[in-house]
Amino acid sequence: MYDLATGTVVINAPTPRVFNFVSDMLNYKDWFPGVIQIALHPEASDEGGSLKRYAESIQLPGGNSQILIQVVKFEQDVLFQTQGSLPGISPQMTVTFADLDGQSTLMAIHYGSREKTLAPELLDSLRNDLSDRCQLGLSRLKASLEGVS
Repeated sequence: MYDLATGTVVINAPTPRVFNFVSDMLNYKDWFPGVIQIALHPEASDEGGSLKRYAESIQLPGGNSQILIQVVKFEQDVLFQTQGSLPGISPQMTVTFADLDGQSTLMAIHYGSREKTLAPELLDSLRNDLSDRCQLGLSRLKASLEGVS
């Protein structure tokens, strides 16, 4: 796995609220830069309903792309992980949540590539792009969940 971007943020909101908002990928476009559209995939979920599939349109440095996103891990209020179908990158997003005091949440996010090899130029480009998006996204998320405009 290649590390592409990481970030942490303390959000002044209870962990269940933060987790439920972030794990509902339909909200992703509202806080993560470059997401054009996201919708439930026609074959949307497992029997239990937490391992959903989404169709995402996203802006990338080389142009717009369509990605199938699969939720692969879901532990209520603790862990949320997705994997994307983008060839050549095979993205993975892992988000962890820690309750700080019942009213605040420490959220950590990690973006990675599941590819075995990535060209150095592509790796640098992805890291630069995702690092910027990650920081802006976390700021937007914090402001949204704390009710700050």
